[in-house]
Amino acid sequence: GATSSPAAISTARPTGDGTKRPTGISTSKSTKGTKSPAATSNPVPTRGPIGILSARPTPAGCVPSTLFSIETFEESGSESDWRFGKRTVEPGFGGFLGGYTSLDRYRLPFRLYRGIDRRAASVKIEMEFYEIDGWVGRRLGGEPDCAFVTINDCRILVGVFDSTQDEGSARDETQGIRWGRRSQEIPRQIGFNTALDQKHSLTFIVPPEYYADGRLTLKLEAQFGANDESAMGGWDNIEIYEIHNCGSGSISSSASPAAITASSARPTSKPTTLKSRWPELVGKTRSEVVATIERENSTVTVVVLPQGSFVTADYRLDRVRVFVDENGICVSEPRVG
Repeated sequence: GATSSPAAISTARPTGDGTKRPTGISTSKSTKGTKSPAATSNPVPTRGPIGILSARPTPAGCVPSTLFSIETFEESGSESDWRFGKRTVEPGFGGFLGGYTSLDRYRLPFRLYRGIDRRAASVKIEMEFYEIDGWVGRRLGGEPDCAFVTINDCRILVGVFDSTQDEGSARDETQGIRWGRRSQEIPRQIGFNTALDQKHSLTFIVPPEYYADGRLTLKLEAQFGANDESAMGGWDNIEIYEIHNCGSGSISSSASPAAITASSARPTSKPTTLKSRWPELVGKTRSEVVATIERENSTVTVVVLPQGSFVTADYRLDRVRVFVDENGICVSEPRVG
């Protein structure tokens, strides 16, 4: 086909619609390993976690981060919430949404989420992208092998992928949505055919104008240019969080992308060892727990979850999960991870 420069990659939104039932918190348990965001030659390389935007005031007693939805695709039928959803299970990947090949160009997985809190300062979306079996990037000429995530009408090119390269990490901003990606490990044979595979983690910080009506759409796309071989794209562990502005500890939305990192929120007077475990908070109320953790470690995001929630088995230095019972009482030791 005709050759194309990176700038020639189309960013027009694919047509199609797919309204599904309101989202809920999946109870599908994930058994997969570590997660994290990744990169190619498109955005500017950088390091460090993506910060959380805080723009809108919320009522007293608010929680900084609330889990809205989690999808691990470990259970049969969990893909049915997606238009053109299909599920594959493979030992190296577990259950995931996909795999999507060059034959699926016009059958892109699409989902509408309803009921997002319109008062949220931002929405954070985390997911994993699986680069499976023989992606060729730009090696064949013409359109490259790449992946897009479309949030409402914002189509984001998250990378050009080549199975012979480690795409590394990057961070960028597209139409007001700040996002980042990071490869979890170097390319290796994980499953399916003998070609090399790679897992990438993606994070998106979505401003409130995208969910002004309480709705948000996701469309996921693996695009193959001249590559019509066995290459596949997969998506997994999709988590959506409502981020609220609760006052102290919030990061200003006016900060530049480079400034919004865990390190920028840290005092600069002299190095200090930040607290990472809070056994003394077991039995305390949710508001007490959140306020204490934010006061004693300003670099983390506090995520409050119902007791017994299934969560991804990753470890992150910028997050503390707090599990509470039906009365809002902390039932287990909060810790960084």
